Amino acid sequence: MNYNKLKYFYEISKVQNLSRAAELLYVSQPSLSKAISDLEKEFGTPLFIRTNRNLVLTQAGIVLQKQLEPVFANEQNIYAAVRAASLSSQENLTGQLTVDFMCFEEALGLHSFIHQFQQAHPAIEVHAFRSQKKDLIKKMTDHAVDVGFMIFSIDDFHSDYEYKVLREHHLSLIVRNDHPLAGRNFVDISEVRNEPMIAHGHKKNSDEYAYSFGWAIRNGLHPNIVAEYDYVETVLLQVSYGAGITLLSDAAPFSGFSNLVNVPLNNAPIIYTGIFWNPNGNSAAAKLFVHEYLMRNSIL
Repeated sequence: MNYNKLKYFYEISKVQNLSRAAELLYVSQPSLSKAISDLEKEFGTPLFIRTNRNLVLTQAGIVLQKQLEPVFANEQNIYAAVRAASLSSQENLTGQLTVDFMCFEEALGLHSFIHQFQQAHPAIEVHAFRSQKKDLIKKMTDHAVDVGFMIFSIDDFHSDYEYKVLREHHLSLIVRNDHPLAGRNFVDISEVRNEPMIAHGHKKNSDEYAYSFGWAIRNGLHPNIVAEYDYVETVLLQVSYGAGITLLSDAAPFSGFSNLVNVPLNNAPIIYTGIFWNPNGNSAAAKLFVHEYLMRNSIL
């Protein structure tokens, strides 16, 4: 049996959706379909029942998933243990690290982590900067960043950098808690056609704007944009003041705004938060930084 095919089966069995599994694994749907078909031929039995929307495990599929669970559920811990042993053998690491980040919920604790990291590794000097997405991508393109924290989609993944997905997110509606839509479990984008909207970024030159409102426009909304701002905090402030509503990833740092709520959108696109590191920079120090960050946040 082929390791990759079993890995693909295991990941598909967890999400039970081929397109979502393809996004998470960065593998094409036809490749995943062929891998499952090959396994079913090897075992001589169907592993999934195909429905219009999802895949449902057969009894044989359930048994295979349980057999693979001890291997793949512990896979990250195995890699982490090996990497930790390698990193711990590199004594007296020195140098400078450039860390650049977008502002999102998980990045808010970054400064305290950097402080702890530098206390533990005083010979590594860390310089941290905050950037807008387009500026961070440019810095990564120019290899001017050792470690980057970014909200990204599959389309703008930067292949020169190694990476780790931190969380999966979706585009959502951010409204005040007294807004009529605030208590809804889901909202269709067509329901906000007459709402005044605050945009993160600008129509002419912003990835943030293109991602959120571009998706909305493709899904039939003609947004009533009343203001555009570069910084996500300004957008959230304006929404909290009652100036309008907004479309943002649910990774946005809105938890500090007690009067704002996040309302999921039907069929919202998937987006990720991730940590990226430059394998050609100060790689030993960067890998140590990334490893300790992931360990601290229980992501490994």
